[in-house]
Amino acid sequence: MNASVDQQAFARLAAAFGNAELWTVGPPSFAATRADLTRKTPQVYATLAAVFGGNRVIDWQRLTGDILTPEQGRAKDGVHFAAAGAAVAGKRLAAAWLQARTGVTASAMPALPGFSWPLTLGALGA
Repeated sequence: MNASVDQQAFARLAAAFGNAELWTVGPPSFAATRADLTRKTPQVYATLAAVFGGNRVIDWQRLTGDILTPEQGRAKDGVHFAAAGAAVAGKRLAAAWLQARTGVTASAMPALPGFSWPLTLGALGA
């Protein structure tokens, strides 16, 4: 990770989409064995906020602080998620985006037979 190079790349990405409503997700919490990545996380969040606006950056670190070990659903590399952890992290991410964009919390979403709310939300184009 290089803040200057990353900022330039993020800016090109934002410019490519013009006036589209862009959201970005910062890095998750990393396992203790990946302290090298954890140390770089604040700079990544600052860079994302500078390019996309702080109100358009989802803080995934806060949402994944309890998924750090293989027993909690983390892959052995300490960076990626195993299936169980990804399911939890994905639902939290969808809920955070929904709340940030609309003010609606996941608990306020109606239950639809056969659908989970993040899938339904995506299908509705929200």
